[in-house]
Amino acid sequence: MSYIGLLFTLLFAQNVMLYYFLGIDSVEDMKDHLSRFLIQEGVVLIGVCSFSAVLIRTLHLFILLPLGLKYLQTVTAILIILTMGKITDSILNRLGVSLNIWRLMANSLVFGISLLAVHGKYTLGESFIAGLSAGLGYLFAVYLLEVLQEQFKREWIPRFLQGVPILAVSAGLIAMAFFAIDAALLKRIFG
Repeated sequence: MSYIGLLFTLLFAQNVMLYYFLGIDSVEDMKDHLSRFLIQEGVVLIGVCSFSAVLIRTLHLFILLPLGLKYLQTVTAILIILTMGKITDSILNRLGVSLNIWRLMANSLVFGISLLAVHGKYTLGESFIAGLSAGLGYLFAVYLLEVLQEQFKREWIPRFLQGVPILAVSAGLIAMAFFAIDAALLKRIFG
């Protein structure tokens, strides 16, 4: 699949939050400061997703498979993500940016997209694009859900549907709409 096709597939047709439910664990944490999350933590999340997918895929291709240690891919993925977290934390501290990097490292999106890159048998370039588009798709889905939540505050909603239930129903409807953008169609369009 071409890079553009992979970008659109993971951004829309197989959005990591709405299709795989990756990263949904941190949505509740970002409600209070969404704009800060989208700007600062979102950029870091996209970078960490991209580079961890490439590093984990590289390690899988050139070390684990030749040595017959494929069963260690989950453990090595976790170790690489934690190492990247520590490196990213030290770089951000030197730049004077205070971020809770460990919350991002515990995000299931980072781990999930890395394993999707390995199981999808992506090349190293495709792994980078997959991480990039997964991070962008995640931020896009978070923004959509936040816009919906703001709209729900202005609308009348039955008491039993207020809060998380109406958000879950809306996320399901958005996921169905994104699922209408077929991955096979995108593959035919973008190659």
